[in-house]
Amino acid sequence: MDRRDENANWQETGGRGERWFEGGGDRRRPVSGVPAGPPPMRGPMGDPLRDPIPPGFPAPHEPSPVLREATSAVDSAAVRRSIAETDGLYRSKKPIFLALYLALGALGELLMIRPFLSGAFEISAAAVLGPLLAMIAFPLLAIGLYGLSTGAATAVQFQGPRVWLRTPLVYIPIALGLLIAAGTAA
Repeated sequence: MDRRDENANWQETGGRGERWFEGGGDRRRPVSGVPAGPPPMRGPMGDPLRDPIPPGFPAPHEPSPVLREATSAVDSAAVRRSIAETDGLYRSKKPIFLALYLALGALGELLMIRPFLSGAFEISAAAVLGPLLAMIAFPLLAIGLYGLSTGAATAVQFQGPRVWLRTPLVYIPIALGLLIAAGTAA
């Protein structure tokens, strides 16, 4: 059986069951078995934390007084509560805008009830579809406008235009699309 040694030379073994790695001193090693450990280290290795600084290198800077102060315990439950309550941005509560948008949404709903009910008893689907789409759009528009006026769009500087795909701002384009569809259907 032909095998190669560590120098990639072909060696011929006899047919008496001899193995190719037998003999030849300590340079030959078996093909399988327990892997050998790492080669021995040459030269002394120093401890970089305890050895003196070699000449020519600058001395390390002293830490600032803030870094020398002891750490204090943090109430993790309070931190979790504060994170859960907000997404990190301050949003003011403006009840006047809430009342204004609620009144406009309710007025739009009331104005659309009469055409919706009159179209519900007719044969035409177009007579009912326009007011129905408008009735769906008015509350969404009111919620979106309230979110816009209370500062939900201030996250644009952090998240970019993706903020318009999150509630409550996403209700504005949805409501505008529904209102366009309602106008087209009427």
